[in-house]
Formats: sequence, C-alpha cells, structure tokens
Amino acid sequence: MTALGDSIKAANAMLLALRQTRFDQCLGLLNDMLKDDKISTQDYFRISSFFMKKEQYAALFVGMSEDIRIKWLIEESLLDDIE
Repeated sequence: MTALGDSIKAANAMLLALRQTRFDQCLGLLNDMLKDDKISTQDYFRISSFFMKKEQYAALFVGMSEDIRIKWLIEESLLDDIE
C-alpha cells in the first residue's frame, strides 16, 4: 500500500513538472541568481521581461550550463558587464 502511495506521489510530481513552462523554469533560475547576488533586482525585471517577449530564448537560457548564463546575458545586453 505504501508503494502505491509513493507511485501516486511520483506521478503527480511528474504531471506538475510537465505543466511548468520554460518561462517558469527561467524564473526559478533568475530567483537563484538574485538570491546569490549574481544579478540585481533591476536586472531580474529586465531579463524576465525579455523572456516574456521571446520565449524561444527562455528555452535556450534554461538549457545553458550555469557557467555561461552570465556571459550570455552580458552578450545580449541584458546585464551590465560585471567583469
């Protein structure tokens, strides 16, 4: 019976993950970057606005490795060059 309950919970978690958009995933990453002081609040709003308008870039951002996200944001003029 416990195994059945665990299976139901796992299936529910999978369904919730499928409903999450690339934009939702970007917000999670941006929240982490904001919390870690990698971006400012102003950067957060500028970047999230950009992703709302260009969802294909949201997919690119989510798929990037963590070490190149900041470089890409600078390249796209979405973040001031902090280097």
